[in-house]
Amino acid sequence: MNFKTLENTPLEMLHGAYLEGFADYRLPRSPSLLDFTSHLKRCHYTPELSAGAFDDDGRPVGMILNGSGVWNGRAAIFGTATCVVPSARKKGVASALAALVKETAKSFAVTDWVLECLEGNTPAERLYESLGFIEKRRFICWSADRSRVLELCRKAATEYIAQGDRVIVPSSVQDISRYAGFQDTQPSWQNSDMSIEAAGLAVAALTDSSGRVTGFSAWDRSNGDVARLAISPLRREKGAGSALLFSMAESSRGDRMRMLNINEKNEAAAAFLQARGFTEFARQKELSLNLE
Repeated sequence: MNFKTLENTPLEMLHGAYLEGFADYRLPRSPSLLDFTSHLKRCHYTPELSAGAFDDDGRPVGMILNGSGVWNGRAAIFGTATCVVPSARKKGVASALAALVKETAKSFAVTDWVLECLEGNTPAERLYESLGFIEKRRFICWSADRSRVLELCRKAATEYIAQGDRVIVPSSVQDISRYAGFQDTQPSWQNSDMSIEAAGLAVAALTDSSGRVTGFSAWDRSNGDVARLAISPLRREKGAGSALLFSMAESSRGDRMRMLNINEKNEAAAAFLQARGFTEFARQKELSLNLE
């Protein structure tokens, strides 16, 4: 078996191994090549800092896909996906891939390796524990029927906009950075400013009658994934969140909407989402490894 970084490996080849590796995963993962590519772009996929295991025929049988960027002021990589196809499991492939990633990352002066692990994924939890990862936060992932979101938000959104505020689309990612104080907790990597900008997600701002920004949102119109929804504390519980959520649902394609990686300590966000048709479908742990 051959282990190497992935700068010369086509995404089409990785996509096939990804589908095979996640075919028996607890949460179904079967993205199209376009969706797979879009997700990697959103996470700043960096093939030089990713690793693959290849059989004697050159077919990928395992991989760790990483993005790269600045996280909490430090050079970091983010684990976008780790998988091994069934025929190559229990042979030390994941551990060997992780060793290659650590060695390569250090040569690039990377100081931190950040990733998310599905709660209850015991093999992955054991692997990351053995590598020295420590838990930083826990996240809840939410999903809703898009038509249900529209139904539950329509009245509050209409009444709120009638008071003089308005939703401006498009806005810019700079608005998100400017009004970071609206956020209760730090976003996860794939919901961060750099990921929103890298993926070219739609961004909307909510403004009052004098033009002051009172909230903002960012989402993927193609699939209804919401990366950010933040409201000024002065505008909460008055319909502002419903107005932005309604706008996102109205302009999204597909039947579902999702909000991934909401901090489990954010009880206000959980109550808001549940009241608008969202239900929890997964929990994840954010893990980090110091590579210095």
